[in-house]
Amino acid sequence: MTVMLLPFRADEATQPGKRIDSILVSVNGTPISLLDVLYESRHAESRMAVMYSANELFEEIRKYRMSVLEELIKRQLIIDDFKKKPYNIPNQLIEGMLDDLSVEFNCGSRRELELKAKEMGTSLADLRRKATERLIVQSMIATYCYRHVHLTPRDIHEYYQQNQDEFTINSKVKISVIFLKKDRTDRLKAVNDIVECLKNDPNKFAALAELYTDGPASESGGSLGWIEEKSLRKEFTKALTDLEVGKFSGPLDTDEGTYFIFLSGREDARVQSFNDAGGQLYREIEKRMKDEAAKRYVEELKAGAIIRYCH
Repeated sequence: MTVMLLPFRADEATQPGKRIDSILVSVNGTPISLLDVLYESRHAESRMAVMYSANELFEEIRKYRMSVLEELIKRQLIIDDFKKKPYNIPNQLIEGMLDDLSVEFNCGSRRELELKAKEMGTSLADLRRKATERLIVQSMIATYCYRHVHLTPRDIHEYYQQNQDEFTINSKVKISVIFLKKDRTDRLKAVNDIVECLKNDPNKFAALAELYTDGPASESGGSLGWIEEKSLRKEFTKALTDLEVGKFSGPLDTDEGTYFIFLSGREDARVQSFNDAGGQLYREIEKRMKDEAAKRYVEELKAGAIIRYCH
């Protein structure tokens, strides 16, 4: 059954007069809404704007939101299984996860996190509930799946010999972005102001992003973190080709608006030796085995669940 996940920007769902929500699926009677999906997808969507354009971006956002919806279904199935034989989740773990959220959203206190949650159309109590659910899922998977996974040094070495093409690390860039919508009434003035400020001091990029950007990464100063260079849109790859670390490129005009890009780091492509890849190899193979075990667990839960998709 097809579920429609309209790819408007994730931040638009909680703007005044634009709150958009609907029930997408019911898992054993528990609803999962569009806003639940957007809460999980908003950060990834802010990165997609520099990787895809126009109709391609629309389709990639739709596919990503579908994958998030499936992850939320899996989470609810595991939570329902937990409720059959519940146990206490230590409060300090829940508070620690909220602390991590505070750092992600640049909040210096619980009060600031509460205000940020309100801006996002949710509440601190709801963030605490989501943190508790995440910990429940992690605990249940570790208990019923991961303890049966065993890996030997021979497994690791054989995998490296058979899959050496996997150990080429692609070049990456660490970037921040300021995005100004095409229909923004003060776009030309904003572009001129940003250019003048950055000419004098490129290190003001984060502050300018918080002030001007229409993108959803404003709370982190426009930072999108590390991205593989080959994943970027062609116009952005070209703009970054000869750009020095610590410099910016822009304004870059596209169909959807104007971008400024700040380059804060660059890593060239390289091939890992077995010794370099050893620890990573172990983690990757172990993760694959754990993922397979978790998938079997969730499929068993699905077989006994009532899942209803909404049009």
